[in-house]
Amino acid sequence: MAKFKFPTSDKSVSMLALFVSVATFVMFSYQTRLMKKQAYASVLPYVEIWYNRPDEQHFNFNIVNSGIGPAFIQNYYIEYKDSTYQMDPGTFVNTVINKADSIQFTYSNLRKGRLVPAGESVILLSADESKDSARTLFNLFSREDAKLIIHFSSVYDENWRVDGMLAQPVRTD
Repeated sequence: MAKFKFPTSDKSVSMLALFVSVATFVMFSYQTRLMKKQAYASVLPYVEIWYNRPDEQHFNFNIVNSGIGPAFIQNYYIEYKDSTYQMDPGTFVNTVINKADSIQFTYSNLRKGRLVPAGESVILLSADESKDSARTLFNLFSREDAKLIIHFSSVYDENWRVDGMLAQPVRTD
């Protein structure tokens, strides 16, 4: 039976160097993964759909980016009476709703690629000085008779979707 021999000093140093190298590689890989997660989280958009009705004569319909990164609008549409309309709220009210009612309002268009900066709000519809117009828009959007759905992405092309008023964004990829 052969006797056990202790490794020579150069073999011991070589094995120790190999172990340190592998441990360093594992540590750097873990740190890189953490830095990637941090980078993604540092630009996270959080788009919400809100309304504001401070009194009977005013109504604002907004999208708000409450996140810490910009949101890029990718797609949007409105679901209304079992139909889907590929248009923004202003165009929707002008073409679908305003046929029957005379609604006085101002609006801002959505478009694919529109940037909503972090912490910013975009007023999509605003009815001022007309109690009837404010009430009609309030009833239409606050009860989600007309439901706005927005698909948006972050700077890292993470895709998100928000389904209507006060809903939380859901990641879609």
